[in-house]
Amino acid sequence: MFKKKQFITIFTVGLISFLLGSLFSVTAITTDKGGGPFDKIWEAIYGLEERQDRAEVSLDEIWKAVSNLEERLTALEEQMDLLSQAELEKIVTEFLKTTDVPNGGWDGTVEVKEIYDHKLGGKVMIVKYTTANAGHPGFFWEAIERHIAVITLNMRGEVVSAFCVWGNFHDGKIWDLPNQRWLEDLE
Repeated sequence: MFKKKQFITIFTVGLISFLLGSLFSVTAITTDKGGGPFDKIWEAIYGLEERQDRAEVSLDEIWKAVSNLEERLTALEEQMDLLSQAELEKIVTEFLKTTDVPNGGWDGTVEVKEIYDHKLGGKVMIVKYTTANAGHPGFFWEAIERHIAVITLNMRGEVVSAFCVWGNFHDGKIWDLPNQRWLEDLE
């Protein structure tokens, strides 16, 4: 079967392989503090699993926060829907008192012509009000001016923008009510 020389060669190669394998195992054990060569790979895998678990917990917390915000947003929208026209008129009246409108002989009344839901939340209102400016007392001159304004409320019922888009003497210009200035040409 095998010749003596072949047997000795195979036996020697096997013995050398066994001894080298043992040597590498002992070296790995003593340098890795008792671990095999794959222990670091397993440690990395376990570390990734721990990080994934923490990320999932963080993601769950984010979803809970988003759900909480959605609930609060829904509550604010419902609150905004419950505001009556009289309450909206009161909000607009209080806002107009903070602008230059009272300087023009305004009697403090507004008429809400239309109310729209804003797609980002809140309301957009078209309101009408009238000012009466007295001119020189000797000439008995009086200017009655009707105004139409577009006023936007956020979900908390606060005015976020207001523009007087039409007035008898506006000459086609738009008046920025909060900033009390004419908007320049929009072209």
